[in-house]
Amino acid sequence: LLDPVDAPGPAGAGAFGVLHALYWLTVNLADRGPLLLSVDDAHWADRSSVDVLAYLSRRLAHLPVLVVLAARPGDPEDAAAWTELAHDPATVVVRPRPLSEPAVAAIVRARLGAGAGDALCAACHRATGGNPLYVRELVGALAAGGGDPADPAAADAAGAVGPAAVRRFVGHRLARLGPEAAALAEAVAVLGDDADPALAARLAGLDPPAAAAAADRLVHADVLRPSRALAFVHPIVRAAVAEDLPPSRRADRHAAAAALLAARRAPPERIAAHLLESGPTGDGRWTGVLAAAATAAAARGDPGAACAYLRRALDDAPDPRRRAELLTDLGRLTIATGRPADAAGDLHEALRLDAAPATRTAAATWLAWAAITSGDAPAAAAALDAIDAELPAAAPPAALELEAAAVDLVRLEPTLRHLAPDRVARYAARAAGDPRHERL
Repeated sequence: LLDPVDAPGPAGAGAFGVLHALYWLTVNLADRGPLLLSVDDAHWADRSSVDVLAYLSRRLAHLPVLVVLAARPGDPEDAAAWTELAHDPATVVVRPRPLSEPAVAAIVRARLGAGAGDALCAACHRATGGNPLYVRELVGALAAGGGDPADPAAADAAGAVGPAAVRRFVGHRLARLGPEAAALAEAVAVLGDDADPALAARLAGLDPPAAAAAADRLVHADVLRPSRALAFVHPIVRAAVAEDLPPSRRADRHAAAAALLAARRAPPERIAAHLLESGPTGDGRWTGVLAAAATAAAARGDPGAACAYLRRALDDAPDPRRRAELLTDLGRLTIATGRPADAAGDLHEALRLDAAPATRTAAATWLAWAAITSGDAPAAAAALDAIDAELPAAAPPAALELEAAAVDLVRLEPTLRHLAPDRVARYAARAAGDPRHERL
């Protein structure tokens, strides 16, 4: 209707005539009774349609006409038109808050049944931040999955299917915002929430002004939160952006993030978190960082994280002696996670390598503890054999540690207890004159 009109007169006169005609059409309809003009998804309106709404809004003050527009914040190129509408004296702007947890629970149970558990409802609220669109898509995906909403494990499913359910919406928004905004969103998804803007800009390959403009567009489009540090509005949006990255590109981005953080002397665990998501280099470049991260994780009581860092360090450790050290530490920490059988394999591998004497002693000692902890008789016998194999070449301090481990092993493993008297006597003979071991 509002395409250029071939009509005599100044340029644009035809378009104005159409605007005025639509206004009079509205007036005539209002003469028949109160009139409602409802426009949903108004952010997708073309500019000409926005111009019509702006034209009407300035002329409806004394007419029984209500214009209701439902829209998310407009894209930057439409900001002026939407600002004009929002600031009109006759306009009332309503900004709904995110849905509360009880409101999300009501939607979940209306769709999945009254038996949907509290944990599932809370997980849906947490994943979506109360955004109604995301709630609807997430619940629809859960319904299509056919799981039992009363099952406590259903809460985990909310986090698993949520990103896929909203990916197309997030992708559409990023496509409209342009490649620089998409690159910055990708960088924030890799770095994690509360990302430093300068670091995110470097990872995205943008100069500071371009990154700032891209961040403003992402905030305006309700992708990022309006805060100094860069963070997504909802966890599900970050997951959707991250999962849309091809695996090879995601690994490359995490490797680049690790390099940037290392240049800034960031804490080892922060760097290691990205290295876990990147591919191995095989040149030992990151071995020290990952080992330091493992030490920090173990010190704060998280042997599981320490094991993950050490396992990744092995991918980058070509030197046999360094590998033996990492495998010995990995075995020790794996015992601490309650998986002694897994630890035994790593410790045996450490002993097969050309390791330093101190490393070999530690590996054999921890092998004994792995056998004691697992209660596996064959493993205990193998551990004792490993200790005996190391004893001839061990220096006096190391030999005492190995003998002590052997005594613990034969006393605590029933199938080896018949060896205890001889092993204790050997240990006592070696320990004579050594204050600590003599007391033991």
